[in-house]
Amino acid sequence: MSEEYEEEKPIEYSGITPADIGKKLRKAREAQNLTIEDLQKQTKLRTKYIKSIEKGDFSVFPGDVYAKGAIRNYAEVVGLDFMELWEDYESVYQQESEQEDNSNEEQKDKEVSFLNSFSDKFIAILPVLVKFVAIVLVIGIIGYGVYWGYDYLAGIELNGDEIEEEATTPEKEETEDEDHEEQDEEQDQEVKEEPKLPSIERTSDNPITYTVIELEDEYEIEDEIEVILEIGEQEQGCWVGATIDGEFNDLGTMDRETSETLHFQESIEFTLGRPVNASITVFDTELEIPETTSPEDIIIELDEDEN
Repeated sequence: MSEEYEEEKPIEYSGITPADIGKKLRKAREAQNLTIEDLQKQTKLRTKYIKSIEKGDFSVFPGDVYAKGAIRNYAEVVGLDFMELWEDYESVYQQESEQEDNSNEEQKDKEVSFLNSFSDKFIAILPVLVKFVAIVLVIGIIGYGVYWGYDYLAGIELNGDEIEEEATTPEKEETEDEDHEEQDEEQDQEVKEEPKLPSIERTSDNPITYTVIELEDEYEIEDEIEVILEIGEQEQGCWVGATIDGEFNDLGTMDRETSETLHFQESIEFTLGRPVNASITVFDTELEIPETTSPEDIIIELDEDEN
């Protein structure tokens, strides 16, 4: 049986529109005599994304937060005020978010209706299930009784082997315990005291900045520093941009319950589109990240005295 769905109505924007944002960015690019190819080299954005932004078509992006990150890179190159564009896009995003919430409410209503229908059908067949279970239990009891009676009358001593096996079990367990103790002792002897890891201190709140500080004569940072970014349980994925030692990397949208391992030498700056349940770990230390649906910048840098 098929269901008919109403076509999704287009959003009626009040005030600023996506096309206005794209037009403002395109005029700024042309005023600086920059081609789309020039902009692509500086922002690392794909050409199709740049063209879509200038048309005000953000449907090519995996999500709204991804589009916001792209606008930010575009604005920085052409010299526009990113915060002003941010407020414009927030107005557009808010209207789209409200429509999405309304759509979610309708979906929840359909799910509730389905569950109610399923519950009614289950109650209707419940007496039949009870009878079926009762018949299975009776057959099982009768079968067990027949098997036990036949075993007893035939005089088969089935328990002899079981008794012998139980008698040897304590000796086996004692031997296994001794083996485990020897392995634990060998592991304890091999364990060596590891040097203390560098400390991670939060040195700024706007933007959120963490500084890696080496501990003298205990741990020296010679290679690249490893950073683990994890996206936990949340309704949507999270767009991620990472500027590693001054070079921007577009990581795209990370799905929930996924992780990414990155390395840097001097600094790394994350732009997280929707960090509702995200975590960043450096030197086994999990950094504190606000749980928010708005984009957030997180900077991790090596102490200048250590560079």
